[in-house]
Amino acid sequence: MQKVPFKPLKSFTPIIGFSAAPHTALIVRPDAPWKSFRELVDYAKKNPRKIHYSSAGVGTGMHLAMEYVGNKEGIQWVHIPYKSAAAARTALMGGHVEACSAGAEFVPFARQGLVRVLVTHGEKRSPAFPDVPTMKELGYDFVKETIHSVVGPASLPPDVLKRLETGLTKGAETPEFIAIRDKLDCLPGYMNSADYDRYLKDLWVRTEKTFKDAGIIKEPATQPY
Repeated sequence: MQKVPFKPLKSFTPIIGFSAAPHTALIVRPDAPWKSFRELVDYAKKNPRKIHYSSAGVGTGMHLAMEYVGNKEGIQWVHIPYKSAAAARTALMGGHVEACSAGAEFVPFARQGLVRVLVTHGEKRSPAFPDVPTMKELGYDFVKETIHSVVGPASLPPDVLKRLETGLTKGAETPEFIAIRDKLDCLPGYMNSADYDRYLKDLWVRTEKTFKDAGIIKEPATQPY
């Protein structure tokens, strides 16, 4: 979306991916009339521009999820971008928007019953919300992927890469690391350097297609290589 002075794939050496964050979702207020995502979609289709939804900004995975559904379903809903996921969620709780395509910080509020989760964006159901379906389960070919990772500069010497990959992998296997990962509601998502390199290349192709299909871009502002 934005012109940058580096090449998104060529300028870095993937080292490892070490966990996955599944917690992004579409949430509404607990007193909202929609008990399911399908109910919200049906309402939005019948009431153009009546649903205003917040997100952490244009081009985020949360924004893309809603634009993907809107494009597929022919929905005219209104995107209200904020500067952070917390601000977007606060706008929902304050009654300024009808829905929020939320970042991971919504989880404690959902557990307290302060927001209702209608659908999640992960590949599989979130362990924290096992009764909430994913977008894929509802027939939408969309997954928002957040892989926590470590990368180095381009052309990292093979021996340095190997040492970093080995050391970071051992660190990610320690009980201390696993305890913190679990406390943050993250999932195991380990990929070695070669796997992570393949993943990023595939992710670029899929993301570019989704952005184009949603009408957000015509071509990437910066080419990956």
